[in-house]
Amino acid sequence: MMKNKAMRCVWLVCGLLMLAVTSCKDDLLYTDGEPIPEGETTIIAQVDFRPLVEGLAGKSRTAGDAIKSIQDLCVLLYDTEGNFVEGHSLESISNANPTDGQFYVNEVTRKDGDAPDGGTIAETKTPQANLKLTIPYGRYYIYAVANMGEDFKKAVQAHGKENGAAEEVAKYKTAIATKEGLKSISLTWDVADVAKNSQMFGHFTIVGQENNSELITINKKGMKLHSWIRRAASKVTIAYDGSKLEEGVFIYLKSVTIKDIPQNCCLGQDNPAVPENYQPKDRDEGVKLDLIKNGETIKYYEGDTEPTISDFKETYEARITKGKPLFGSKEQGENAYHPKKLADVHTEITNALYFYENMQGKGKEGTPSDKRQVVANTLNKTEPTYPNGGQENNEAWKDAKPYGTYIEVDAFYVSINDKKVGRGPIKYRFMLGKDVITDYNAERNHHYKLTLKFKGYANDADWHIEYEEPEPGIEVPNPYYISYLYNRTMNLPVKINTGGGTLTSLKAEILTNNWAPYGTLPLAKGGLDYARQYDYAENPSNSSLNQPWNGFLSLRKTAARVLACNQEGNAKDQVPSGLPEGAMVNISSNKDYYETTKKGVRKYVVGNETHEEADGNYSITENDDHLLASIPLYTRAKQMHIKTGYTGNNPYVAYQRHAKVKITATVKVSDIEHTLEETVDIYQVRRLVNPKGIYRSNNKNEPFHVTLLRLPRENATEFIPFSSEGPWKAYVVNAQTEADRGDPPYTDPNRGFISLSVSDTENTSQDEKGVIHGVTGSDIKFDINFNGTIAADAPNRNAIVRVEYHNYTCEHLIFVHQGNRPQKLLSDKPAWHVSNLVSKNREASNPLDEGSLFKYKNLDQPIAAKNQYSSKIPMIDVTSKDFPDPVSNQNRYELVGGGEIKKWMEITNQPANNKEASWGLDLTSTRIAQIEDYEALFENEMIAQGYGVLYGDESTEPKTNIVDAYGYQEDQAYYFGGSAIKDRGIRGCFVYNRNTGNHIFLPVGASGYGHRKAKEGNGVLRYSCGQTQIFPTNPNGFYTDASTAPLFYDLYMRPGAIYWTEDVTGTGTWGTTVGWDINYFTFDFNRIYEANVFNGNNSDACFIRCVEDPN
Repeated sequence: MMKNKAMRCVWLVCGLLMLAVTSCKDDLLYTDGEPIPEGETTIIAQVDFRPLVEGLAGKSRTAGDAIKSIQDLCVLLYDTEGNFVEGHSLESISNANPTDGQFYVNEVTRKDGDAPDGGTIAETKTPQANLKLTIPYGRYYIYAVANMGEDFKKAVQAHGKENGAAEEVAKYKTAIATKEGLKSISLTWDVADVAKNSQMFGHFTIVGQENNSELITINKKGMKLHSWIRRAASKVTIAYDGSKLEEGVFIYLKSVTIKDIPQNCCLGQDNPAVPENYQPKDRDEGVKLDLIKNGETIKYYEGDTEPTISDFKETYEARITKGKPLFGSKEQGENAYHPKKLADVHTEITNALYFYENMQGKGKEGTPSDKRQVVANTLNKTEPTYPNGGQENNEAWKDAKPYGTYIEVDAFYVSINDKKVGRGPIKYRFMLGKDVITDYNAERNHHYKLTLKFKGYANDADWHIEYEEPEPGIEVPNPYYISYLYNRTMNLPVKINTGGGTLTSLKAEILTNNWAPYGTLPLAKGGLDYARQYDYAENPSNSSLNQPWNGFLSLRKTAARVLACNQEGNAKDQVPSGLPEGAMVNISSNKDYYETTKKGVRKYVVGNETHEEADGNYSITENDDHLLASIPLYTRAKQMHIKTGYTGNNPYVAYQRHAKVKITATVKVSDIEHTLEETVDIYQVRRLVNPKGIYRSNNKNEPFHVTLLRLPRENATEFIPFSSEGPWKAYVVNAQTEADRGDPPYTDPNRGFISLSVSDTENTSQDEKGVIHGVTGSDIKFDINFNGTIAADAPNRNAIVRVEYHNYTCEHLIFVHQGNRPQKLLSDKPAWHVSNLVSKNREASNPLDEGSLFKYKNLDQPIAAKNQYSSKIPMIDVTSKDFPDPVSNQNRYELVGGGEIKKWMEITNQPANNKEASWGLDLTSTRIAQIEDYEALFENEMIAQGYGVLYGDESTEPKTNIVDAYGYQEDQAYYFGGSAIKDRGIRGCFVYNRNTGNHIFLPVGASGYGHRKAKEGNGVLRYSCGQTQIFPTNPNGFYTDASTAPLFYDLYMRPGAIYWTEDVTGTGTWGTTVGWDINYFTFDFNRIYEANVFNGNNSDACFIRCVEDPN
């Protein structure tokens, strides 16, 4: 008999292992009708790495491709009885030309047909190994084994030789003596290095006969074999979807862990191996095996320290809300993130958790082995079927599959929804398998794509969700937010679990209530320079600094706009005399007023009803098994002792302010009284200024795309969007909206002037009344649309848009105006011109143009707006060294009209006491506003002020860069050089009528400093009249140090403007009123005196606004 040998190439693919074998022997022996030659042949084989199969539709220590390579490869042959014939440990090479006993690896693109049983592949590419191997003709079971390590390779090489091998090698030699022994080799999970758990196994078949038995015949030349090898392990990636959450629900993810993974796994048979004669039954607990309690963990936080309650806020990245519902992992070394679609976090390289196969069979619907919280056929669909399933001895623990593998998510839960207030640690669990109902087979070589979909309040306790509330107990949403505006209110929901008892008392008490910014960085790290030494939060050991009477929060209703100190001496406030009753309250001090009126403590009648009181209404109602109290909290007056600068408004655009409120309830259960206490953090939100107003000329009606923006820190140069902590809504103020709120009646003179529309269709909707609704965690975005244009001589149109955000506890107003005609604010008072004065016979073309600065009673030498720019662009990280500005430093001022240049002292003025001198205004039917015109705005209870950024005709969206947001100038780009940039905004004060929405805008200038000072050099551009450095510049009288007025600490660099009045009233330098003061920082809107703006007979330079008297 002649033997003919030929060499062929074998290809091996990792994931699915494919072997193509060609025989080169003559036909001699026969079996099953086919001859088998004698001798041996060299085969070319291909081993394909079976791609992972999807197991579920719908920062890790281990990357997603950790077990996707072939380190070593063995081929073992068994005879028809299953006994070992021969084995080959192949040598890996890097080129594509293997010789006998060698293999090389390349990557091959996969398709769905490469997955078994018609499954869907979860990997687009897997390795393919190509090899050459000489084997005898015959009938064999041929197996490919990969990544078994050196001991296994030695066992294959040493089989049939004398013993003497090491213990582990000897164990493998014994095991591989039969094919069943090979398949049942027990693998052990390597906890320290997951990548080492990459063992693979597969059998060879004849190409074209893949569905036949494992036994194959090698008897022809040119035969091709292939083998798919499969990993003993699988992986799971986890994504999260909160799109079905209720409003006001937040889930803060801390980590996810794979639990109860098999310690061992069979190399080539189902794991765990089913006992002989095993017959599964309904509610079968599965097959027992040794488990590793905690597998790998993916952390969703930075560093090694687990986050605490104080970390769970809007800046926490791994947060699930209705507005930002999707979350998951990225690649190894990258943080988790909010993807646009779930598929983005179920990729091949997404960080994953790995485990050995764990086949625990199937459960039965409607029994404890049903995976759902509410199992099939349960009558009560509103509660978990097995609420005590979280107890390990309960029948529903682990869905009655005690040896199954599951995923556990560790999180922190917050609900500020008043229907179900709650907060605390929470765990979510899911048993792995091939479906989400009854399958518990976590099969090998699968990629399980698990998406945890949170629904409703997401805290119904059973074994899947571990969340407990104490009974009796008290739950308060924490943190909670209140408006940055003064005299505003919100209701704090308090949930009281009585435990079957009776509520006997309820009390609230303000523990701390700060005037200072909250959350600033240390000064050494670039934090805000403010009066830190007087900030109790910065100096908690100094109890004397805990002064809640100077803070923003009150437990009782606020009515007054001004708290004016009436004590004779340096502390006395000077205010107009015409304030209506209730708008101003005379006080001796903030402390005395706060304590005597009990602003910081309040007890509530515990009856189950709504309680109406002068200090503010509250309610206590029964809700299922608990009581829900709704307690009102208030921001305080606009000015609290004017000379101190304390205010109920938050003056900071980049920082919140903070207070702590303790809620104490007493509950009697079985004649035993339980005192329940909970402390809640109340944050007065950052002041919102961008955007604050939209202006359109009479013939312009381009829409404006609103995104509410805030500054992340005081020295930031870019505004950023922010998400609402709870649902939000935006609407055009009208008579009905104000009636619903209990606000003053609204006459709605321009109904239909504007409308709102949705700009973010994913997170916002619009109801039949035109109100825009946004979901929890979404950015605040919508469009303002103008209904046509108006004639040049037509009356102006005005509207106000109100945005209620952070669970509707905070509000922001946007003022919308169209037209250039004089604007009536009060029916019996003069109409205000809408723009500042540029020269004696010309006004600015629009409200954004700051106009000129004028010395007192000199309209012939207007200082052009192009002169008003600061030494820094942008003006951040300001120190006293940043003054004077470049123009005053050069002492060269360009005047309006012809470009004439003058020195500061060459620009003249009249002394304040020259009442006979005329301003020389040359405008028809127009005069400069008098002190009584401004005071009418100050005194009328229907007139209020708002401060922020106005955008004009060329703007269609708010600007993010602060120079663009603040720096509008009409004739050129802000600071010298370049054409004017007309889509910029400018800061200022909106003065509006709460009954009609009619308003005007008083700009503070592109620089933020609407004032040049005679007392400093050559007319320094600075708002502050007296302060040139850290307050107080010259300690004396009332201001001995900054402790008296810490908000004035950096007044020297804060924005604001001063407007001249036509007339002078009063006598003496501190009694003669010559203008009106607009403090953009502290919200002061008040008269200013001669001593502030004159240096002897030399005046400062200020803005001018004109009015028209009624005919």
